[in-house]
Amino acid sequence: MRNGLLIGGISIVLTLIFWIVDPLMQYTNTWVSLLMFVIIIALFVIFGLEIRKAVGGYWTFGEAFKGLFVMSLYVSILSIAFHYILFNFIDPTLAQRAADAVIAKLNDSLSKSGVSQEKIDEISKSITGKFDASFKNEAINLGVGIIIYAVIDLIIAAIIKKTPPLAPIIDDTDPTV
Repeated sequence: MRNGLLIGGISIVLTLIFWIVDPLMQYTNTWVSLLMFVIIIALFVIFGLEIRKAVGGYWTFGEAFKGLFVMSLYVSILSIAFHYILFNFIDPTLAQRAADAVIAKLNDSLSKSGVSQEKIDEISKSITGKFDASFKNEAINLGVGIIIYAVIDLIIAAIIKKTPPLAPIIDDTDPTV
């Protein structure tokens, strides 16, 4: 729980920093999004290894997944709550500006790729409502985020698991031993 809250807090601080620098940076700059993703994943690995060490150096795949998943739940809930507050109270125009910026960037790249204007308009229309910070959209984002984190947690758990060695089997029936 503590590690999930810490990762969620770090995610919020990074979001605030990027928002202060340029409110649309997280939504239009792929490198910023990738950087955030890498930092969060690195923190999951670091805290996962820290927990494994704290519990004696061994952590089965199931235990690792459960621990990482609990962290993910806290990170997801904190992130969704913060974005709801950011879009509705701190910067109420951010959702529309972000949607417009993403659509403009998408339109530019799709038109360069030779996609028809009709298809571009259809894609743009589907994106517009995704940035509204309504309870419904935030609930959907929470569900999608949990699913994505669960997949990431499975991968990290497979990497950091460490099964304790089996105790040697002693055969009492063999008189030569």
